[in-house]
Amino acid sequence: MKPDKDILSRVFPGVPDSARRTLVIIMLIGLALRLMAAYLQPAFYDEGHTYNFTKCGFSAIITEMLRDSHPPTYNLLIYPLVQLSDSIFVLRLPGVLAGTLAIFFGFMLGKRLGGECCGLLTAAVMAGVYNLWLLDAQLRSYGLLDCALLALLLMVIKIYETGRPISLLVKPSVNWAVFTLTAILAASLHATGTLAVLCYLILLAILPVREEMPSRRLPCALLGAALLPPLGWGLYVKAQASSYLSQAHALGSNLREFLDLPAYLLGWQVY
Repeated sequence: MKPDKDILSRVFPGVPDSARRTLVIIMLIGLALRLMAAYLQPAFYDEGHTYNFTKCGFSAIITEMLRDSHPPTYNLLIYPLVQLSDSIFVLRLPGVLAGTLAIFFGFMLGKRLGGECCGLLTAAVMAGVYNLWLLDAQLRSYGLLDCALLALLLMVIKIYETGRPISLLVKPSVNWAVFTLTAILAASLHATGTLAVLCYLILLAILPVREEMPSRRLPCALLGAALLPPLGWGLYVKAQASSYLSQAHALGSNLREFLDLPAYLLGWQVY
């Protein structure tokens, strides 16, 4: 009743009263699907590889990630958890929780772009699509990446509309600090995140000037700064340029399989 309503309004700020309970149900369904997959799904090869070299320590993480095109950020983040537990279910929980939180950000983005119904539909799709909750329930960076990219996109839209990234926090410096940390996290988790943050930067730079956003120098500078860590990592592993080419060749050779959308969406093929 009133206390419940107050709790929901605090947990889900900016969500209309009529949509809160529906959103909670959708997120609980998404959480249940991810927990089920995290508990029942056998470990994938990539998960075992991630666990093995993360378990061996920081030097092994850096050495192994030199062979990849992605920064070692997620491995460093889960390093303490890997030292505490060998349970694949426990190690998958950060991705499960981050993927569930991404459903909320998906709702907020859909609501901002198309209204409440669009937001609930977006949340339902994110909660229930097989490949999304299967990837979120793995010992990999996808759940956290989705969460960070959606949150950052919402803040970029907020900056363009109002000139500030967040309305909930009082101090402007704290607002911009949250924006910067989210941008760094999104850009440094995965090569896809790096490209997405670069696209956000370009989008913010070329959009028409609005009175509500008197200057775009600060957000553009912060997004540019967020790209420095992954770009620094890329320079550090510049000898691995052949790795990018081999990945592009592999993608091209498997293009027909990726274009088999019905099988892909129904989960008959897992990548």
